[in-house]
Amino acid sequence: MTGGTQSLERACGLLKMIARHGTRGTNLSWLSASSGLAPSTCHRMLQALADLGLVHFEPRRKAYRIGPLAYELGLVAVTPFSNLEHLTPIIARVAEETEDTAYLMIRRGLEMVCLVRAEGTFIINANVIEVGVRRPVCDSVAGIAIASALPEEEAQDLVTTSAGLPSIRTRLGLDQVQAMVLRARASGIAYWNGVVMPDVAGAAVPVPNEFGRPHLAIAVSALASRLPEARTREIHPILSAAGLQVAERMSTYLASK
Repeated sequence: MTGGTQSLERACGLLKMIARHGTRGTNLSWLSASSGLAPSTCHRMLQALADLGLVHFEPRRKAYRIGPLAYELGLVAVTPFSNLEHLTPIIARVAEETEDTAYLMIRRGLEMVCLVRAEGTFIINANVIEVGVRRPVCDSVAGIAIASALPEEEAQDLVTTSAGLPSIRTRLGLDQVQAMVLRARASGIAYWNGVVMPDVAGAAVPVPNEFGRPHLAIAVSALASRLPEARTREIHPILSAAGLQVAERMSTYLASK
């Protein structure tokens, strides 16, 4: 790997790490520790990205956020789905039926990215991720759902490898995550409680596709008191029906191309 290529990979890695923190951004200390770069090297690369407009630095909070140039470039970027606007109402319907926050998540390599979020009508919303924010597969209930639909060896490798990515929170042990994958494989729905934040639970199902390698998942999050594991029996049919609708919309869209 040439020096230029390595620098480019490091810069892209920093951008993805910043994106994990959403609109709040993060600081030099976390980025340096998570990337393995010396603080001076990390600061120099962040300054170069800021000069280009790819990173925005907020002096008061000493926080780095994704910059305006990234937004401007994104206006003409290739989207995961040109028909995303046709999928959004499906997620909104899940939020309406469950009264909780619903998400459409996509797997990108070792990470899950939030494509759509819709808030439910319950008085307290447990919003655990913003649109555009990334999480390692092993740090996402949607990632666990997708892993549960893969062949066992492939799922284990995906979870283990994604655990090598830096996390913004205390991470579950690999044995715990693998156990969740096995339970999701048996029940058809992934579930966890108190992982993302205290007193918040989440559930997710993979969106089926004809290749047997799902890359989309539909998830909900709610206060743990509203979403005990027993309630997954109630919301499982709602999520599964929405998953079939997403799969059908995707199939229809691809057939028209």
